[in-house]
Amino acid sequence: LALMVVAGRSINMATLVIPSLLWVLSLSGTLHFIHVYRGQATDGVDSVEAVRRTLGELLVPCICASLTTSLGFATLSVSTMGPIRDMGIFAAIGIVLGLVANLTITPAVLVLLVRRRPDNNEQPHARFESIHRLVTTRPLRTILLGMTAMVVSIVLLFHLKVESNVLNFFKDDAAIVQDYRFITKNLCGLSTIELELAGDPDDTEAAAWELKDELPEL
Repeated sequence: LALMVVAGRSINMATLVIPSLLWVLSLSGTLHFIHVYRGQATDGVDSVEAVRRTLGELLVPCICASLTTSLGFATLSVSTMGPIRDMGIFAAIGIVLGLVANLTITPAVLVLLVRRRPDNNEQPHARFESIHRLVTTRPLRTILLGMTAMVVSIVLLFHLKVESNVLNFFKDDAAIVQDYRFITKNLCGLSTIELELAGDPDDTEAAAWELKDELPEL
């Protein structure tokens, strides 16, 4: 959502699903990581070694699953409708960011939760050595970086705009936009009237019924 603010995009009927979508997809990866970690953290295995083994087992599967899902949403970027295109682009980016968080912040938190005597008998595989070194030797720094990103996202969230006008989803030369403008300009128009009544519930209800009868004349 913070990236949407930076890009000047707004929340609409299509992009409204992005927060809950990314929450579910990212959380499922976190739960899977913790599940495997608990299986690795047996008696005599410290948290650092358990994280190392978990990364070795899940690194490639998590990357493949996230990238394929991200590519699937990225295909929506070719849509001619702006909201659908935005949903695909930002959902794809969000899934990749969720993957990065699951491979860095989650292991760092697990390392900090349980501190035991490290076991250096087994060296990490080269393909995830840098990730392992980051989250096990600097777990606090990794968590602080993640919290900083979260704070920046929350600050930008307050600047997020909401778009509810369906016509803004189409280009100016689209037939539906041209038809709407023609009817509005040359015929009766299509604008709605919204009234809000405030006051005592009994008086407000009576006034609403009286206004309902007078609206056709207005």
